[in-house]
Amino acid sequence: MDKIFLKGVRLFGRIGVFDSEKANGQFFVIDITLHTSLRDAGKTDNLEKTVSYADVFEDAKKLMDEMTCDLVETYAENLSDLLFEKYEKVNRIAICIGKPDAPIEGNFESVGVEIDRMRDD
Repeated sequence: MDKIFLKGVRLFGRIGVFDSEKANGQFFVIDITLHTSLRDAGKTDNLEKTVSYADVFEDAKKLMDEMTCDLVETYAENLSDLLFEKYEKVNRIAICIGKPDAPIEGNFESVGVEIDRMRDD
C-alpha cells in the first residue's frame, strides 16, 4: 500500500493531565501516515485522485486548536476518526505524537504515543 505522510508537524495545543499544561499549552510534534493507493493520482496527475496533505495538515491543526483533554491518546483517536470520516480513500492511519516539553524531570528528546488504525477496526 502506498503512503502519504506528514512528518514533524509542530502544533501548539492544550493537552495534558496538569492544569498548567491546559492553561499554558505546549508544542506537540506529530507524524501522520495515511495508507492509500496513489496509482490513479500518479497516472492522471489529478489532485482529486489523492489526499491533499495540505488539507490533512489543516485538519490536524484545527482539531488541536479545538481540543482540550488530558491524554494525547484522546487527540490521536479523534484525529484518526476525523481523517477516516473525511477521506474515504484512506485504508489505514498511523499517528505518532511526541511531547518534547512534557513535565518530566530528566533529559529526553520526546515522549508520546503512536497509534495504528485500520478503517474496519
